Amino acid sequence: MGQSCALQRPSCCPCSSISTSGGGCRSSWGTARPPGSMCVGGSSASTSPRSGKPLCQLEMPKGKLHEGQHRATLEVKEGGFALGSLVATHAGQVEEQFTLEGKVGEGGFGAVRKARCKDTGAWRAVKSIARSAVPDMELLREEINIMRLVDHPHIVRLSETFEDSCWVYLVMELCEGGELFQQISQAQVFSEPVTAAYTRQMLLAVNYLHQNRIMHRDLKPENFLFGAKLDQVSMEKATLKLIDFGFSKRLSFNEHCETLCGTLLYIAPEVLEERYAFKADVWSLGVMLYLMLSGRLPWGNLRNDDLLMKAVKEGNILTDGGAWRSISDDAKNLVHHLLTKDPEVRPQAVQALEHKWLAEAPKQRVRTSLTAGDVGQLKAFGQMNNLKKAATDVLVTQLPESEIQELKALFMDMDTNKDGTVSLAELKKALGMSGVQLPDNIAELMTECDLDGSGVLDYTEFLGAVMDRKQYHQKDILWAAFKRFDCDNSGFIDRKELHKVLNEEVRESMGLGGKISNVDKILAEVDKDNNGQIDFEEFFEMMVSVGQDKSVTKQVSSKSAALRKRMLKTGRTLMVVASIAGEN
Repeated sequence: MGQSCALQRPSCCPCSSISTSGGGCRSSWGTARPPGSMCVGGSSASTSPRSGKPLCQLEMPKGKLHEGQHRATLEVKEGGFALGSLVATHAGQVEEQFTLEGKVGEGGFGAVRKARCKDTGAWRAVKSIARSAVPDMELLREEINIMRLVDHPHIVRLSETFEDSCWVYLVMELCEGGELFQQISQAQVFSEPVTAAYTRQMLLAVNYLHQNRIMHRDLKPENFLFGAKLDQVSMEKATLKLIDFGFSKRLSFNEHCETLCGTLLYIAPEVLEERYAFKADVWSLGVMLYLMLSGRLPWGNLRNDDLLMKAVKEGNILTDGGAWRSISDDAKNLVHHLLTKDPEVRPQAVQALEHKWLAEAPKQRVRTSLTAGDVGQLKAFGQMNNLKKAATDVLVTQLPESEIQELKALFMDMDTNKDGTVSLAELKKALGMSGVQLPDNIAELMTECDLDGSGVLDYTEFLGAVMDRKQYHQKDILWAAFKRFDCDNSGFIDRKELHKVLNEEVRESMGLGGKISNVDKILAEVDKDNNGQIDFEEFFEMMVSVGQDKSVTKQVSSKSAALRKRMLKTGRTLMVVASIAGEN
């Protein structure tokens, strides 16, 4: 639990990740120090030659508030479902469905391996956690539940989990570009445009967590991975993903943490005082920003934990001399803001995102406006039955990052308050700016696409609502979506399984409220032969049908019945999928 997907270090720093809860210290996977040093101490009041004021005193813009419910305390609407309930939980060994390959990371609780799904061929990362090494299973459950709750372009996605008597396995999206730490170690320093782009992405992820009352508590370069190999994209356009929620905690806005945890090189002064809140994460990002710009940590080469803690508590940050001579005032200004010792004065993540230096950061632009076609997709999605909506969101999680880049960029451009969601006001604004006529029922349409009733469109909800319907014809991905509901691998989805995926038990495990969906109504809409079950042919026809208006015709062809018999006889459903696809 709580170990990142970081690669093993050739040499380790004595300053490890620390925790005073759940059985004492938590070993890190190694935190090699960047080369170079800087003295600790002296004045932190570097000045701007333009204003003569200390950089840390220059005005910080105000942030924008989150719209909609907080995910950590979400009340799911009647007839809706929480997106986290679509993360399947399986009893048994992960090897039953995945072929495990080489390690991409290893820690005190287990290893992270590259894995390939036997049914679809999709690549994933599988984190294996030994039960015997976990001091408190409830903390592991909370780590999993937080990963199920979060839904953001810059946070790694949890796909499913497996459990047996000895191990817990977390199946996540595979980030093939390695750690941010590795790139820092190789490059020594990044250019300001690259650093600004990465800092902006990290702040977007952290702001999303904070706006939804979740604190990460172990932010460091090892816990940010590049989504794709860097030889496939330019440095400025690379996508970072936040991982490792082992120390994460749901926290109300007037609450404080008192547990000493995190990685000593990056923890805030108030964490050492054992009374801290969300802004401790902001400090950690400030240390990373300092490191990316200068190639050095603010604490230099200190190797003794006691001296390092003393330096962190003093909080003296120097940005004079050395690499800092060529760094802009705006960049230094943000460094000093993020590394402000007093958390009351330190900005929130949402404020930092409004900083001038980040506003000029390169963004991943593909297209930046909605089209009439997108509005048509939204309307069609709103008319789907709940099972098809849920299955569509599962489809989104199965698609490789390369197939959703355009929609991801559109989502982030529409999210003008940077809270990781699209509100009704933002949707109206985007439609107005693109010149698309605003539908009369735009508010109703928004409600139909907002599956959990949060009041906003989450990332996956948005992707599912505007995704090209041609994706529905990818038989391997459709099969993966079907399997998400066919919990016992019988080849059918029954009432009990619909309850298991969409019911209140799953919500309660994530700490959410709300009423359960009417699964009988869903079953009646899709079960065309009225046998109380949904087989893959019925599921397939539901997904590829157009204009069904929340119902599916109740006709069963002789071909479909024959295919069902073949599926039950051979157990090779993918062969059946291919046949169905050919006949449609």
